Amino acid sequence: MRRLPFLVLLMVLPLACTKPGPAEGRRRCVHYKQDVRPVLEARCVSCHSGNTPAGAYDLTAYNAVLGNGSDGVANAVAGNPESTLLRQVAPDTANAAHQPVTDVHDLLEEWVVDCQLSLSAVRMHEPGIANPADDAFHGKQLRANSYNMDGCTNCHGVAFEGGKAGVSCLDCHREGPTGCSSCHAQPPQSGAHQLHFTAAITNHPLTCASCHTMPTDWRQPGHVLLGDGGVDPYPAEVNFGPEASRDVHPEFRVGPPAFDGNTCSNVGCHGETLGPSSTRPAPFEWQPPTGQRMCARCHALPPASHGSETNCSKCHGQVVNADNTWANASKHLDGTLQVGTEDQSCTACHQNQPFTNTLGSQDIRVMSVGAHDSHLQAPNQMSGKVTCQACHLTPDRVGAPGHLDSDRPAEVFAFATDAPGLAAARGASPVFNPASGGCSNVYCHGGGAVGSQDPSPTIHRTPLWQQAGLNTVLCGSCHGIPPVDSNHTPDMTSLGCTQCHPGSVDQFGRIIVRPDGTSDHINGVANAIR
Repeated sequence: MRRLPFLVLLMVLPLACTKPGPAEGRRRCVHYKQDVRPVLEARCVSCHSGNTPAGAYDLTAYNAVLGNGSDGVANAVAGNPESTLLRQVAPDTANAAHQPVTDVHDLLEEWVVDCQLSLSAVRMHEPGIANPADDAFHGKQLRANSYNMDGCTNCHGVAFEGGKAGVSCLDCHREGPTGCSSCHAQPPQSGAHQLHFTAAITNHPLTCASCHTMPTDWRQPGHVLLGDGGVDPYPAEVNFGPEASRDVHPEFRVGPPAFDGNTCSNVGCHGETLGPSSTRPAPFEWQPPTGQRMCARCHALPPASHGSETNCSKCHGQVVNADNTWANASKHLDGTLQVGTEDQSCTACHQNQPFTNTLGSQDIRVMSVGAHDSHLQAPNQMSGKVTCQACHLTPDRVGAPGHLDSDRPAEVFAFATDAPGLAAARGASPVFNPASGGCSNVYCHGGGAVGSQDPSPTIHRTPLWQQAGLNTVLCGSCHGIPPVDSNHTPDMTSLGCTQCHPGSVDQFGRIIVRPDGTSDHINGVANAIR
């Protein structure tokens, strides 16, 4: 007689639910619950149980015995007399440890080969009802029937607690058959799911919602069912959450996050928007990584724009400690470039009292140090303190274009057209020569529409950045004393400057610098009384 799938039987005999009993035509068959489990518990589980069962072979539950437990290997295959379970206890193949239990071989062979790994002597179900490898497995049958649970609840109760059958589904399905863990582990064990969930590398664990749309009800279209009630085909749809769309440098993103079934692309969490610092923006397989340094999987170590600096904590102390342990792992991969203190102060990387370059040097002979202090601190009192904006395009955020997205050195005179720096005041077109370290056509050093017309021989229009303190800046080095133009006469002296420029120069000819470090002298405006 041909056996019908269990759901067909449920539909044919919807009121025939009874408590477990011998199955018609299978009264002499061996079943796991009634016959095999008691033997395994008495003879085998003393070694094959716990967190580290012998040989990673757990014998404490039905699916574990089949090989769907801790070892993940098919140890018992329905109808196969060569199954690992049988060979381990067969008199001619058992090792010394298993020789004392070879007497259970015949019982187990009958169960595996003749009785097709039958779970229980229940007349309603086929032997493979609980075997994921069997066509009669209840999960496969449910999927074939568009996950219609009516047949299940008719016998096992609406809450699956036992119902008329007196057999609870909750013994195996702790969350209930409609819970997430009934169909897949939390998280799934396939591919790199576990790695993303535990975040062993990044310490930034992701949830299912990071890559999938989470249903509010298991029957919601797009989960296991389509909008028309049909079965949603494998594989699960990938719909990236906010983590994948985050951008440290949005200008480097070339498209939205995507997954083609094997490879991720344009995902922020794999460095897609780190520009030249990204080392593997498109992980080529949905598999755990092998053979690469952990940090270097998303960005170079150090990133391309960081020179040889490997002390991450120097600028990213909010996130990582000096020994490369996490200071606050929640700030890693959060879409924000955590630099310096929480207020994102520039001085975390650019210390300015005294000025120290990002590599820790204060030597004025080093190009990246040079005359910074002479401008920032203005010790010669020739002007107020010069700000970074005078020569550099100052970003409004750490990740702004032109800030950290290119190699050293920092760009000089990279001005936005609508907000030029002090060096470009009064029509000046400043130029910096990185080879020589010389400035030219700079407003502060005799450049601009007015300053460039002054022919005074004392003007030093091309100061060298690495010659700070070598008498390159003094009265007369930026304009003549007096300036040679239509507003000044040759007989004027520095003591007379205050007559027209009382806010800039005092009666003794000294430049006025206010306590807050500002001055009307060399501020980009001709402050004169007319």
